[in-house]
Amino acid sequence: MFFRATSLALIVNELLQNSYEHAFKDKKNPEKPQIRLQVGLKNDIITLKVLDNGSGYNQEHSFENHLGLLLVERFVQGKLFGTLSIHSDHEGTATTIRFKK
Repeated sequence: MFFRATSLALIVNELLQNSYEHAFKDKKNPEKPQIRLQVGLKNDIITLKVLDNGSGYNQEHSFENHLGLLLVERFVQGKLFGTLSIHSDHEGTATTIRFKK
């Protein structure tokens, strides 16, 4: 349990830091910039989402030269035995992690 909690803390920290550092740098005068963290539990599946309303990025190249996202993916799969999905466009980025309780 301790190792999963530590892994989850590192994952959340990396995702929040990525949003904080990158989501709004390409938007001129972002109106009401937001970064949200959502956590839910349904049928013993934990869903964690990090969402922002920033400028988004090209997902096709998201793991190239981005060590942070690569580590997030490896921790999600290797430590939490879960799945990682990312949706990003001009309205922002939503990163979703799902894993068993």
